[in-house]
Amino acid sequence: MDQLTKLLEKGQIDLKGQQLAEKIYTFTLFISGALSILVSIYFNEIMYSFYGLGIGLAVSWVLVIPPWPCFNKNPLNWLPVQSVGAAATSASASASKKSQVPEEEDDDDEKAAGGVKQTTVEDVDDDN
Repeated sequence: MDQLTKLLEKGQIDLKGQQLAEKIYTFTLFISGALSILVSIYFNEIMYSFYGLGIGLAVSWVLVIPPWPCFNKNPLNWLPVQSVGAAATSASASASKKSQVPEEEDDDDEKAAGGVKQTTVEDVDDDN
C-alpha cells in the first residue's frame, strides 16, 4: 500500500505515456459503448446502454487516471538549475560570440522577390 501511495504522490507521466493513456481511454470507451449499445438492442432495454457506458467509463478511469509506471517509461531530462549569476555570464558570453561573427549583408529586396533583385526607379537614378 505504501508503494501505491508513493506512486500516486509522485504523479509523473511523460509525453509518450500521455499518448498511450489517450489511446487506452479512447479504445475502452469505444468498446464499452459499442457493447452496451448491442446489449441494449438485444434485450430491448435502453438502461443497459447507460449501465455499460458507466462501467466502461469507470474502467477507463482506473486504467488511465493513476500515474502507472507504464506511463513514465520515457521521462524527459531537464536542464540543471543555474544560479542568476551563472545565467548572466553565459548570456554575455553568447552575446560576445555573436559580435565576433562577421555579419553578412542582407538585401531585403532579394529576399522579398525570392532571390531576384527588383529594380526600382531610385536604383536607376542612382546609376546615372
